[in-house]
Amino acid sequence: MTNKQKIKIAVDLVMTITLLLLMLFQITGQQVHEYLGIMMLCLFLEHNFLNRKWYRPLFKGKYKFYRLVQTILNICILITMLGLGYSGMVMAQYVPFSISESISLARRLHLACSYWSFVLMSVHIGMHLRQMMNIFKKYIHLKTNVLKIIKLMIVIICLYGIYCFIQNNMMSYMFLINEFVFFDFEKNTFIVLLEYLSMMELWVNIGYFITRMILKVRD
Repeated sequence: MTNKQKIKIAVDLVMTITLLLLMLFQITGQQVHEYLGIMMLCLFLEHNFLNRKWYRPLFKGKYKFYRLVQTILNICILITMLGLGYSGMVMAQYVPFSISESISLARRLHLACSYWSFVLMSVHIGMHLRQMMNIFKKYIHLKTNVLKIIKLMIVIICLYGIYCFIQNNMMSYMFLINEFVFFDFEKNTFIVLLEYLSMMELWVNIGYFITRMILKVRD
């Protein structure tokens, strides 16, 4: 593994953890949430810089289905991140570079972009999971029985993720059917973390299986 690969993995890992923490507003609170948002934006820019080669052939070559799906996904993530950055600065109470605009509009924009970015970035991770797994397979060798247990655990986690996604009304926030998020501040921190981890795992696996299906049809 090259140094560049190690840096990419480290940045992506910290981004994933930061994404998860950003969804835990009822645990972190406003001030920590704002600084995590700045951190996420910096990591996103670093991630794009490290993967800048992806942009070079953007207007070149043929767009087969997998490349088209990947490109649309990446553009959607970019749009949500820009929306989050702008709306976050409008609503900022603690960071020094706030923008004076409509708070009401920024709040709705931030709400929708937050939940869309959570889903889209999780799918994005899943679409690259195959590459990451190939790297780790060179260094980690698991027995068949262990792999079966891991797969069973993933299935259980994903099923719980579906339940949490429905129970937490995620779709209503993504499409602004409900413009106000209800935070249960009395809910156990571990439970809140487990819920978002399960939902993230769900969408990561959806991204992974979408990629597998597309590549299988292509082959």
